[in-house]
Amino acid sequence: MRILYVLFAFLLSGCAGVSVDKEQSLILKSYGYEKNHQQSQKTLQIVKPKTPLYLNSKEILYVEDGLSRAYAYHFWADLPSNFYRFVLLDKLEKSTLFSAVVEKSTFTRVDLALQSRIESFEQVMTKEGSFAKLGFSVTLFDVKEQKILANRHFEKFIELENSQISTLVLGFEKGLNELCDDIILWLSEQLK
Repeated sequence: MRILYVLFAFLLSGCAGVSVDKEQSLILKSYGYEKNHQQSQKTLQIVKPKTPLYLNSKEILYVEDGLSRAYAYHFWADLPSNFYRFVLLDKLEKSTLFSAVVEKSTFTRVDLALQSRIESFEQVMTKEGSFAKLGFSVTLFDVKEQKILANRHFEKFIELENSQISTLVLGFEKGLNELCDDIILWLSEQLK
């Protein structure tokens, strides 16, 4: 009988120590920027992006048959707007396009400001396949002249090879990096 108690206690203590991680926080990284542009003497402020309410969340959203849903156990580690801002800031600093790139102009006035609006940041599932869809509208302002210099919409659809969450993360990471590269190229054209 004593052996049964010991065995029962051993089994209970072993089961109590097992925990399963059901939630995963996923991050998106910058690939950096390799192209060097001729540096202008202008400074640029990255304004905090505006987002619709449904994208102001860490939920990973997918759209299937016109219905929007969220993954139950997988979440972004940060808001999509912050991923975008940090990747863009990293790439702009490495591009050498501006003499300085800041998030807030508290100490000195800046020459230009880039305002963004995130329009889509979700997985889209169709009969043709599954895609990471990212869409941003950006506006470049001349702060000193108080006027809009240019405005453009950017959008990417990255096809996902399978339904694994790691493939989804790589698709969003690729799309975000490509979009930020496109924005930097567009900015360089606006400075000419």
